[in-house]
Amino acid sequence: MTTPTPTQAAEQILPPPASRQKRSRIWIAGALVLITLGGLLAWFVVANLRDTTPVVALRTDVPRGTVITAANLTTADINRDPNLKTVPATQLSTIVGKRTNAELKAGTLLPPAAITDTLLPPAGFSLIGLALAPGQLPATPLQPGDKIRLVSTPKDQDDPAATPPTVTILGEVVASTALTDTAKTRVDVLVSVNDSAIAAAMAATNRVALIVDSSQK
Repeated sequence: MTTPTPTQAAEQILPPPASRQKRSRIWIAGALVLITLGGLLAWFVVANLRDTTPVVALRTDVPRGTVITAANLTTADINRDPNLKTVPATQLSTIVGKRTNAELKAGTLLPPAAITDTLLPPAGFSLIGLALAPGQLPATPLQPGDKIRLVSTPKDQDDPAATPPTVTILGEVVASTALTDTAKTRVDVLVSVNDSAIAAAMAATNRVALIVDSSQK
């Protein structure tokens, strides 16, 4: 058997080099940082999953003016967002039996503004649809309830009228939707029954402009 030399014996009892100890400490510190970050990430994910609220959603398409049934509705859990207008799931039963004042699509959340107790159109009024180009209405998006005037406009290529329009019809916006396949906007307007035929003729010939008036008296 070979007897270790004094030099070999000293090497066996010497501590590991300082650089090796430093690397070990760095690896341990890095592992602790990763474990901490992983724990924080897991907590964040769980907290977000828990911070949800159940709201009313559409199970089926619901045409405008239709009475809502329980079969039309469902619920969905969404992340809380104060800027998102929704109907709490606890109010689902109170929605059944009411009407919609807008066309609702399956798979979307039910907006509170789409619910009404009023039959459209109400007695004494007619509902007409307009497809208006950008020059026929304001650039500001229309809102349900906006008070408007429909005024007759000259034919294409005619000189501007020297006198005010001969036809002016008062109305109220029910719904407004941008038509994705054209640059036009679809606007549903309530007008008096007595004005409905004239308004429809103006819409059919595209000789109409929509003006928004102040709602303040």
